[in-house]
Amino acid sequence: MKVLLRKATQADKEFLRDLNRIVYKQLVIEQFGSWDDRWQRNYFDEKWKGAAYQIILVEDHPVGTFWTVEEKDHILVREIQVLPEFQGRRIGTTLMKRLLKNAKTRQLPVRLGLLKANRARHFYERLGFRVYAETENRFYKQNAAVFNEGWSGSVGCRFSTPHARMLLERLKRN
Repeated sequence: MKVLLRKATQADKEFLRDLNRIVYKQLVIEQFGSWDDRWQRNYFDEKWKGAAYQIILVEDHPVGTFWTVEEKDHILVREIQVLPEFQGRRIGTTLMKRLLKNAKTRQLPVRLGLLKANRARHFYERLGFRVYAETENRFYKQNAAVFNEGWSGSVGCRFSTPHARMLLERLKRN
């Protein structure tokens, strides 16, 4: 199956809003006890303004979205959403492995945050992500392989700041 990405346009906004509801509604109810359509719609509209969403295409049909942000010292996965009927077909795995390969070449970690009730946490763990911080409602994960393969070896010069060294040590423990 060929998985492609294209930049989202204004014409994709309703698809993305519907996708957001389909993917997140049950999760938000599980995590917080309710779903407020008006609040969620406004929240999505605010995200839309600054987002660089990409549409995931399978056989030229939109099946999801992938949104990453390149920061100075890492790549942040803001969203990865796939329609339920296309989940389990390695679409997310394909996209994340591409991203991880690119990040490794550039020696950048990949980070993301997700709600604690999100079952996708297991997906990210299989890809080598480990928790480096958490709040009451969220886990923040980072891929470990970028730092050193197999969790062994010495720390390189990219980890000269105290925060980076602390993060690496925490990742190794997890």
